[in-house]
Amino acid sequence: MAQVIPSKLAAQDSHCNGICDALNSQRNCDLLKDAEFIIGQEGKTIKASSFVLSMWSPFFAALMYGPMKRPGPKILTYIDVDSFNKVLSFCYSGMCYLDSITEAFNMKEKANFFQITKLEELCDEFLLLQMQPANV
Repeated sequence: MAQVIPSKLAAQDSHCNGICDALNSQRNCDLLKDAEFIIGQEGKTIKASSFVLSMWSPFFAALMYGPMKRPGPKILTYIDVDSFNKVLSFCYSGMCYLDSITEAFNMKEKANFFQITKLEELCDEFLLLQMQPANV
């Protein structure tokens, strides 16, 4: 039976963390941002990497590379700028900071819409930790 050597696990964790750090640092660099979105009622333009978004989301994969692909900016009026930035933050870093039950439900709804399973699971975990007899 094969065994995983602890030092190999540490190297894998370090490598994965390095990839996440590199992706997250690209979020502040326009060089690899090939997708443009018009977000919310505000109509704010936000750029991102189609590859990074597609890794996490079948919705974005279809929008960028599949049957929903269209030239030009992608118009997403059904999401507000703050929520979209949180979705982007998760896609680039693998982390999402939630401050309240309301925010967790909001992000869970967005994660479900964009089909980002891991983000939806993080929201579920947060909500489970917040459950108390007084608020259930």
